[in-house]
Amino acid sequence: MSRNANRAPRKAAFIKAKIRRDNDWADASIANVSTSGLMIKTQSPPEVGSVVELRHRGWNMQGEVVWNSRSRAGIRAFEPIDIAELTGNSGLGQSVRSDTSRPSPKGIWHWARAR
Repeated sequence: MSRNANRAPRKAAFIKAKIRRDNDWADASIANVSTSGLMIKTQSPPEVGSVVELRHRGWNMQGEVVWNSRSRAGIRAFEPIDIAELTGNSGLGQSVRSDTSRPSPKGIWHWARAR
């Protein structure tokens, strides 16, 4: 049996967040997420066993650091993570263009050639 047989499926992500250790906040990026935890990238990863808090646009979670390396750390969440809520708050999977009245790039290039 492989070491990862019981792991929850991960969803790759690139979500900017803030991480709190003690009373200090730092920048972090959520690199992948599952319902039970996530992996972050940060300049100075917290120590194994540390309790941390992550925030992103109104979403937050608390968990325990279960591993770390040079610039990454794995965090086991104290409560299940709602992946749809996290990725919805991040804008992942949403259309970049919300205003359909803007000209298409094809129209812009056509105008540029006509000049």
